Amino acid sequence: MAAVTGQVRAEANKRRAGTRAEAGEAIRLLQESGETLTTIAELTGDGIGEVRAMLRHAPKIEKRTARSGSHALRGGAAPRIQQ
Repeated sequence: MAAVTGQVRAEANKRRAGTRAEAGEAIRLLQESGETLTTIAELTGDGIGEVRAMLRHAPKIEKRTARSGSHALRGGAAPRIQQ
């Protein structure tokens, strides 16, 4: 019985995490389109604290930046393709 309860709880946690991530992503997209958290809270009927909490669950966006050890071409030369 404990194993079944554990499985049910694990599945519920997984679903909640997915829902929170989706909500956070939606809030982030609304922010990127110019909406404020206050406006988003009014639109959703939730408090500003709840909106902020959901925003923390949004998937992280990886920023692609060149590193000092990158393989960027120097001097603008075209890469050579060996056949």
